[in-house]
Amino acid sequence: MDIQQLTLDKILTRPLFHTAKVAAGADGLQHAVDWVHVLEIVQVAPFVSRNDLILTTGLWMNQLPEQRLSYLQQLIDQQAAGLCLELGTSIDRIPEEILELAEQKHFPVIVFAQPVRFSEITQDLHSLLLEPRKMHTEKLDSFAKKLHQMMRQPSDLSSVMRLLHEYTTDAQILYYSLLEPNRFYPKLAGSPKLKHALQDYPFRDIILQSELELGGVQMQTTLWGTHQILLYPVICFGQTLAYLGVTIHPHHSPKELVPFLEYAADSAAGLIMRTRYREERDMVNHDQIMMDLLHHQLDSEEAARDALDLPQSSNSSQMDLFIPLIIEINQQRSEIEFEHTESILQDLLVLLRTLLKRDRIHHNILLKHNKFHVLMANMGLQDVSSNGLKAAAQRIIQDMKRFVCDHLSDVHIHGGAGNTRYRILDTPTGFKEAGQVIELSKNVPAMASCLFYSDMGAYQLLKAIPSPSILEAFVQEHLGAIYAHEKEHQHRLLETLDMYLQCSGSKHETARRLFIHRQTLYNRMERLQELLGDDFMEQNTRICLELALLASKMLYPIRSS
Repeated sequence: MDIQQLTLDKILTRPLFHTAKVAAGADGLQHAVDWVHVLEIVQVAPFVSRNDLILTTGLWMNQLPEQRLSYLQQLIDQQAAGLCLELGTSIDRIPEEILELAEQKHFPVIVFAQPVRFSEITQDLHSLLLEPRKMHTEKLDSFAKKLHQMMRQPSDLSSVMRLLHEYTTDAQILYYSLLEPNRFYPKLAGSPKLKHALQDYPFRDIILQSELELGGVQMQTTLWGTHQILLYPVICFGQTLAYLGVTIHPHHSPKELVPFLEYAADSAAGLIMRTRYREERDMVNHDQIMMDLLHHQLDSEEAARDALDLPQSSNSSQMDLFIPLIIEINQQRSEIEFEHTESILQDLLVLLRTLLKRDRIHHNILLKHNKFHVLMANMGLQDVSSNGLKAAAQRIIQDMKRFVCDHLSDVHIHGGAGNTRYRILDTPTGFKEAGQVIELSKNVPAMASCLFYSDMGAYQLLKAIPSPSILEAFVQEHLGAIYAHEKEHQHRLLETLDMYLQCSGSKHETARRLFIHRQTLYNRMERLQELLGDDFMEQNTRICLELALLASKMLYPIRSS
């Protein structure tokens, strides 16, 4: 399917051009023409667009030679299609320098030896330009209406591809998906080389490595020689999950195909969403299985694998790995209606499962209150190592945060992942670790970006202390004197001590990071020595102070910040 492009050599066959002659630039007669208008002014650049055919009586040629050349150069620079000159009204001949420049730049100059009616020429050519576009618009409207009717009835992707095939002059329709096997309509035929090139097109690498899912863009690419394909993104939840495309014939322009692909891709996205929500309703039984796992009610590792539908590893040397992940959804406005909250959670659940399926991660999910408990397994991943599984978890969290930031301004996401486990029955402990990561990232600003339990450092030890009162007593014992002093004097001694310890006792670096004069730091250090003793940098005392500072940030986030 294509609107036949009007070119200068076709225009010269029109009856109104039977007396016209090509005076220069005959090599450019294949130039496309998109519009026709009359221009007599000297400064033409602002009024000329690419592929415009300019009609003129040559009034501007009565200017100085450099002004005449400037007129023609402006047309060439603006990529005009060509110039039609009428002799006998304003000029009787064309200056040689004009013809020489036009010939040099392959810019067609068409001459009418006697006056003609420009109004008849523009009317004739505009009818040629507008009629095919009108037909194209009507065809596109018909396609859109049929797609709309199709989406209101039970339909599938095959129906969309068949309809697109019908409206694109029987082009080969391509569907490359991150969620399901690729599809082709009709069945691939032709040369084996072309067939393999279409089947093996590396769309997954293009999407994941180039991160086109950040918005999705149409792509026109050459397989080899004159074989080209045009792909349009299928976007759900702000993620590019597939590409719908067509093969392009060498003599066709792809720009007329884009609107058809856009409509079809929107319909494909709707079908994906419909399928995802239907699958989500079918996952009710898995919720109970995840509840049994969290409450240690699965008897054995074998029973757990069977209950969670985990496949046996095809590689005996590959060790199965599991990461427990919790994603917590928080809303700023507490007055949001319960139904709206449930709708947001359901949408995010579908998004989460779609992202996991996109990355081919075997998973089980439990939505409990405002938290998604996700058990991620390394089956299906290209990188089956612990680092590969952690990278996948981080990518999932980032994609969800990006979607929420773009579409749900009153919602915030916090994620936490426990340590990698080798047995399913050990993952409940991992979910507790994931919960501790979320608590820490919410309460301690310095740890806001912490995602993995392994990155918590000494906070692992502090979180393991069962009673907050034990930590409070420890903080009071080692930092109580500073807190009491700060209530009276506001000398920011706690902040100074924390930075001094982070800088390993370097006063110069401490003053630089705190943006204070060195004498100010010396005064604060004297008061710290008065409150803590001269030996507070002694190893045991220093360790206790560092732990107490970490604990205070965890217990009193506002006071510590």
